[in-house]
Amino acid sequence: MKLHAILGLALSLAAAACSSGVEPASTTSAPVTSLPAGVELAITQVGFGVDGAVTLTNYGSGPVDLRGAWLGQGLSLFQFPSAVIGPGESLDVRVEESLDADGGVVTGDYIGVGGAVGSLGWTAGEVALFRYGAVDDPEALVSYVQWGSEPGRYASVAGTAGIWDPPSSVPTEPETSSIVANLTPPVAAADWSSS
Repeated sequence: MKLHAILGLALSLAAAACSSGVEPASTTSAPVTSLPAGVELAITQVGFGVDGAVTLTNYGSGPVDLRGAWLGQGLSLFQFPSAVIGPGESLDVRVEESLDADGGVVTGDYIGVGGAVGSLGWTAGEVALFRYGAVDDPEALVSYVQWGSEPGRYASVAGTAGIWDPPSSVPTEPETSSIVANLTPPVAAADWSSS
């Protein structure tokens, strides 16, 4: 089952999260600034083109709040607001959706990051999910995938973290619309297929 959330202003996000089944973070606890160590969260699909999206899947036994986590491709990074993914559920992150001037809600039931992580093309790319913003720290890297013909900026960090086998890269062709993980968590190109 896929779980979707809407990125918006704090009140809009909380209202959208409640209406879409995503639980907002508690307002009584201290703000979370990173994902916990050992979080069981993985990038499980990358869609290319105009509808480019990254699917994050919680394969753990408890909910995961994304607040403070970072999604990146090369030097382009996006920091997540609060959105909780329940155990066994997934969240689509649409990378090409534009946001209004205030970073408010985009219509639909997903998080739109307004191009903050760049476009996702089939020729070459990478997506990295970080617990916190130290992108060169292997301890910060949670999940990683690289595809196409060029090495990604975070491939060696992912190799050091033990979550990717550099220099492996998921093969893609001009007709490739997405890459999908065959197992969770995926740790090498062989764990992915293209469609």
